[in-house]
Amino acid sequence: MLELHHFPISKTAKLASYSPFCLKTELFLRACSIPYKSVWIMGSPSKAPRGKLPFIKYENQTIPDSEQIIDFLTHKLDKNPDAHLNENELALSWSLKRLIEDSLAPLMAYYRWVDKRYWPRTKAAFFPKLPVGLGQVIPAVVRAPVVKRFKNAGISDYSEPERIRIFKRGLETLSFYLGQSDFFFGDNVSNLDFSAFGLLANILRNDLTPNLNELVAAFPNLVNYVERLSLKYFPERGQ
Repeated sequence: MLELHHFPISKTAKLASYSPFCLKTELFLRACSIPYKSVWIMGSPSKAPRGKLPFIKYENQTIPDSEQIIDFLTHKLDKNPDAHLNENELALSWSLKRLIEDSLAPLMAYYRWVDKRYWPRTKAAFFPKLPVGLGQVIPAVVRAPVVKRFKNAGISDYSEPERIRIFKRGLETLSFYLGQSDFFFGDNVSNLDFSAFGLLANILRNDLTPNLNELVAAFPNLVNYVERLSLKYFPERGQ
């Protein structure tokens, strides 16, 4: 059986994964009815392919990266969630996915890992059961390269109003294109939904970044979208 290697999270949590990319991959598997087994990676994913999660193991092959995983399984198992899209919709889907994964997701990660207001929440969620002597050391060691990466990428140089403005504009765009549809392209799920749900659910279904929760909550169609997909594809997580 296919193995999905991803971050662990409490079985009682309203979210299946704190990683938007792990959640994106798991939603793809469920929406396409692909059987899988979860393999939880405890601690740092440094030994994972590319040092990141998720990755899958399938028929003695190891496939890293959510986008590569979906592409691989789409062709391997003839499971194409974008089969109903035309060329214009495929182009729009790719553009909105880049907005989500290359702009909004890094901003969410910035608030989790860099912003001093919200880092304590992230620390408590990601490192809940460390021994007393390691409770300060390990989170600091893991956090340091993340902070450096955001500094090098320039996100840390934005002003707070600039970060919020970028995020809000992104949400406005997603809200506009979703409209009142069940999914971004009408009545059928697509790859864009996997990316969008991975991000939006990671904001709305936990309290790690209350400033972003407030922004998303201002768009009722995005809130309803997350709750609808959560109930449909992750019913064990509750309302």
